[in-house]
Amino acid sequence: MWRFYADILNDLATSLDLIAPFFKRFLLPITCLSNLCRALVGVAGGSTRAALTQHQAIAHNTGDVSAKDGSQETLVNLLALIVNLILLQTIKNDRFLVWLLYFLLTFVHLFANYRAIRSLQLRTFNWNRFAILCEHFFRLGTVQTIEFVNKTEPILREINQSIQCQVGKRIQRYQTETIDLDQFARYRFSIYSDSKLHVFLTDTCTDKELIQCYFFVQYLVYYKLIDEYRTTSNWIDIHRLNAKISKTYDEFLLKAEGQNWQIDQAKFLTGHFRYATKFSL
Repeated sequence: MWRFYADILNDLATSLDLIAPFFKRFLLPITCLSNLCRALVGVAGGSTRAALTQHQAIAHNTGDVSAKDGSQETLVNLLALIVNLILLQTIKNDRFLVWLLYFLLTFVHLFANYRAIRSLQLRTFNWNRFAILCEHFFRLGTVQTIEFVNKTEPILREINQSIQCQVGKRIQRYQTETIDLDQFARYRFSIYSDSKLHVFLTDTCTDKELIQCYFFVQYLVYYKLIDEYRTTSNWIDIHRLNAKISKTYDEFLLKAEGQNWQIDQAKFLTGHFRYATKFSL
């Protein structure tokens, strides 16, 4: 998703630079907006490039993949320079043709990037892929293939569900008075329910516990069982929930591993708050 956003912002920045001379009164704001877009492209593009390189390095040859990616990019830029020099000599006096080619090539660029992103076969869980997997698992009892989920996953948005879930947030003062610390330390996460689901994490919460947490959340939302497992203080009784669906969760992991999903890694976007406990199990 963020990779495609970076491509869109990059083309938007170029477009702003091109139209800036036609709006001389707003030259400074347009230029600032263009540079802001490029700054966002640098952050989003750099982070997603690292993730994609790691994904493509199947044999743990990240350096080799990065080297090939860099050499390919250099070759493409060289070819683009040659094509630009030829085109400029041909169309430099036809402004309409210049703009027509620009918009046409921009569309081709975005479409090619969209198809490239669609061709990825990511094996790690993120929110969209995990929500799709859980929905099919709860409905059909099967775990879908990597190819199916990657083709089904929306690129420009996150899947919206009936109840919003926020993970890794700050615990409010009134919540600290009723939280079950034994349960929090044991499972390394706690779930609070009001109009949303709020998930709080310990500093020892690993990707495995995070996947379990998201599975519990998906189970509660899909079957609309939040009220059933909510205590009088609005905390979800994770111990009772785990006793109910632990076998279901183990079955899900087994089937997911059989479809070559990475069940020990996750790419969920969470808040940065983590909490230490004095309890040890």
